[in-house]
Amino acid sequence: MPERNPQKQPATDQPSEPTNEPISPQSKVSFPGLMLCVAILFDLVGWIPILNSFTEMLSGLVMGFWQKLYMEEASLAEIVLSFVTAKSVKAASLGAGPTNCGIVFFTYFRKKAMSKIKKATGLSLPQAA
Repeated sequence: MPERNPQKQPATDQPSEPTNEPISPQSKVSFPGLMLCVAILFDLVGWIPILNSFTEMLSGLVMGFWQKLYMEEASLAEIVLSFVTAKSVKAASLGAGPTNCGIVFFTYFRKKAMSKIKKATGLSLPQAA
């Protein structure tokens, strides 16, 4: 009579137990490195007093269009709110803060979080009109 090893179970006909592996998002959220370089350029040019007002308006348009393309779920109100918040922080810090870089990081982390929420819940978050 062959001995049975209680620790060794056949792989067939046994339900698999849940693992503690992290949940990976459906599609990997890529870091916007090129946009970060553009944001750094806008932040550096923003130190020049004469060009500052022009570059702030231009950076607002570029960042707004990029946010809408990069994160389809973002509404116009959310984009404007992130821009106004970042520029308020810049005004409070007397222009010393790299706010355009902050917008890039904020949008990246927000998109990454929303991707994980979609994967974990299996739900599709509402699209902005």
